[in-house]
Order: sequence, then structure tokens, then C-alpha cells
Amino acid sequence: MKNRVSLSLAVVLLLAIVSPGQQLRPLPDAPLPGRTPSLFWVAAGAYTASIVADNYTTHSFVERGCYESENPWLYGPHPNQARFLTISFAGEAAELLAARRMVRSRSRFWNTIGYSLVAGETAGRAYISGHNEGLKCHH
Repeated sequence: MKNRVSLSLAVVLLLAIVSPGQQLRPLPDAPLPGRTPSLFWVAAGAYTASIVADNYTTHSFVERGCYESENPWLYGPHPNQARFLTISFAGEAAELLAARRMVRSRSRFWNTIGYSLVAGETAGRAYISGHNEGLKCHH
């Protein structure tokens, strides 16, 4: 979780530094207000898939008698699938609502931040999912 937050903040800061002159310019081909671009829904689907993959690898790890070491305060040391998915999808819903609002903006800055938020979270979950597969139990 800490790494995903750091990654998201780094992306936001990088975008804010690299393109300060583009913050207030409207996008010429921006979606009409009230319409969510198809690309956003593809990104949301990828984010959901990364949560499912993270759940699968975390559950496999816990079934072997290991414990959750990344976020035990959030999921508990031995999370079951229902708890893991409920908490993960609740967080995803909040992030997607915020990102959707940004993506629907005519501002290039907020549009980029919205997509970066979803992409950063997806990459973080995918990384953690791969990382879980290589962990060894410390009984």
C-alpha cells in the first residue's frame, strides 16, 4: 500500500512539474461533459483485474499458512477472500469515482491525473500480485 501511494504521488508530482503550462488549457477533443470516455472503462477493467489477481495470489499465500505482511492493519494477518475483496473493491470504487470526474474534465491536467491515478493503482496491484507469487513463508 505504501509503495502504491508513493508511486501515485510521484506520478502526480511529475506530471505537475513537467506540464505546468498545460494545466489550464482545455483539450480540443475532450469528451463532452457527462460522457465518460471508453478508454476510462478499459482502464477500470484492468484495475479490477489487477485486484482479482492480487486477491488470488494473497489468498494462495495465506492458505499455505503465511500471513499478510504488506497491509495487516487493513486486511488482518490472515484475510479471507471476502474481507480482502470487500476492502479492495471499496477502495477501488472511491478511486474510480474521483478518477472518472477528472477524466471527464476538459482540463488536460486533470484528465492526465485521472488516467495516471488508475494506471498507477493498476501497476501497483499487478506488481504486488507478481511479488506475492515469489514470497516464502516465515513460520
